[in-house]
Amino acid sequence: MAERGLFVAAYPETVVPPALALPAIEDAFPRNLHPYWPRLQEKTRSWLLEKRLMPADK
Repeated sequence: MAERGLFVAAYPETVVPPALALPAIEDAFPRNLHPYWPRLQEKTRSWLLEKRLMPADK
């Protein structure tokens, strides 16, 4: 029986063609934060604080 924390890939690495490997995808499509993201973070933080689901010192 495998250990609980052991990660086993669903497919072997050879299944993913090199053209679709993560570095190739990330080079073609760089990650950009949506302009709304900082505002969403702040609204989420204030909601969590209001509901006392997050400590105030975080």
